[in-house]
Amino acid sequence: MSVIASELLASVTWLDGLPVTTVERTVADLAAVGIDQDHLAGVVHDALASGAGASRLADALEPRAATFGHEGGQAYLMALLDAAGYEPDPVMAATVRRFSDAMAISHAADAAKHGENS
Repeated sequence: MSVIASELLASVTWLDGLPVTTVERTVADLAAVGIDQDHLAGVVHDALASGAGASRLADALEPRAATFGHEGGQAYLMALLDAAGYEPDPVMAATVRRFSDAMAISHAADAAKHGENS
């Protein structure tokens, strides 16, 4: 099986006996085709409210983040949630902040590492 076929199969789930793309894949596809950002914000809001993982949604948004003026998938996710008026519970907000801080530290470390090797 090819790598592409494996990736496609990984992005499919089953609902009522029918194959459908995962929430994350749907979000990634909508961002890739340039859907109106207000609509995408609503989709992301609903996805998170339905139990989709914030880190997986951020990963799905990562490839298109710069296109929409964001430094990464996490920043893009936060902007979309803000646009949708999403207010997570305090525990969720703290978790998202910690994740965001950890990602910023990781990106800074990667940048420093690549700068040393240049």
